[in-house]
Amino acid sequence: MNWGNELDSTISTIIYCVWYAGAVIAFVYWLKRSGGFAAALEDAPQRPHRLGLKELGIIFIVWVILKVVPLKAGIEAGTSGFYGLYILTQVLTIGFILLAAKRFFDDGLSGFGLVRGKWLDTVRRGGVIFFVGTGLTLLTLFITMTACSLCGYDTDQQHEVLKTLAEKPDALLRVLMVVMAAVFTPIEEELFFRGMVQSFLVGLFCRPRSVFENLLPGEAVPEKLPGELRSASPRQRWLGIIGASVFFVMLHDAGNWQHWPALFVLAMCLGYAYEKYRNIFIPIIGHALFNGMQLVLTLLTA
Repeated sequence: MNWGNELDSTISTIIYCVWYAGAVIAFVYWLKRSGGFAAALEDAPQRPHRLGLKELGIIFIVWVILKVVPLKAGIEAGTSGFYGLYILTQVLTIGFILLAAKRFFDDGLSGFGLVRGKWLDTVRRGGVIFFVGTGLTLLTLFITMTACSLCGYDTDQQHEVLKTLAEKPDALLRVLMVVMAAVFTPIEEELFFRGMVQSFLVGLFCRPRSVFENLLPGEAVPEKLPGELRSASPRQRWLGIIGASVFFVMLHDAGNWQHWPALFVLAMCLGYAYEKYRNIFIPIIGHALFNGMQLVLTLLTA
């Protein structure tokens, strides 16, 4: 009997159980302190923008094209060249989204959520989102995996990047994969899913019916609406968060359906942080820490 492995397993189980409990307690405390879901976003800053379906569609098409480039470039998947090209397309995507944000958000990049200063608050809030969001996400994953096991499905699905890292690739490939997954992927995905998709959906839900009813035949919806008609209510904000989270799950790790409930919980936490503080760096930090933790654990146990 290998007592060392059993001890390590017991310690890991205790750590995860403490994390689950801490995250649930923090969530209940937040819910009670904020006065419920609606009240939690009552005084959240607005993000007025002119982002319509056409503009979001163009951004989405560019995002998809740049995602496909590494797959169609003739470079063998899973190699250093493949991941190097993938990082390059992520940088281009980030740059394109930032240009679109500067153009379509009323206050430019600051209105989009690129908040300058207050870095200590930003890092602290990102850390809190990581602790609570990751705890709830891992708990959801544990419940999902337990339910699958009880139903006779014991296969443990794993992300392709983690599978490759577990096979102990060469040093350059490991560095590229870690940089891609822990740095550029959180930035790219948060700018797109939270910054663009969530902002679009919140704006879509808060457009009053009267704006459309009073239009003449063939008349376009005005880009500039009065301020009181462009202020999203907490309910409309939550609808935007939920919609963006569903979209995130649909386009993220699509083959690993066991992860969908957990990914939805993570996306909801990240979406709330963005909506609450209008600071895109907070979900980026939370997302980066979440990905980084998985990478470190995979490298240590490989």
